[in-house]
Amino acid sequence: MRKIASALGRHPFRLASAIVVVAAGAYLAANPAWTSRQAALSLGSLPSRYSELFFTNITALPVHSVPGAAHTVAFTIVNREGHPVRYRYVVTLDTGGATKVVTQSHVVVPNNEKVDLTAQVAPKGSNTLYTVTVKINERRDSIEFHGHTT
Repeated sequence: MRKIASALGRHPFRLASAIVVVAAGAYLAANPAWTSRQAALSLGSLPSRYSELFFTNITALPVHSVPGAAHTVAFTIVNREGHPVRYRYVVTLDTGGATKVVTQSHVVVPNNEKVDLTAQVAPKGSNTLYTVTVKINERRDSIEFHGHTT
């Protein structure tokens, strides 16, 4: 008994540390599902869930245009969400304050698949700066490019 009291006197945190270790071990043993999940989170990487939106061919974007000429804007949506997603997309043309919806629709994209879409834009007015924006699912997920008419 004196040896235990003497050991505790020299290292008072030894007993507290042992109690904490035993309590933590008992908790982990009593909750195996939680323990497995936490171990997987700590030791492995979780798959990221996201969507991709990009212009299919940036070199083909109509950054210089003749007033009223129609141009095709191609864009791609890629689904990495882990399940099929219904994407609502809106393409707008802004010519200095006047924003016009060029096209809007929806498409269902299976997981890990992509879909290529197009929209026709025809900026009007000579010497006008314009912006074409593609937005998906009413999120802040959008892409845009700027051009001007001659």
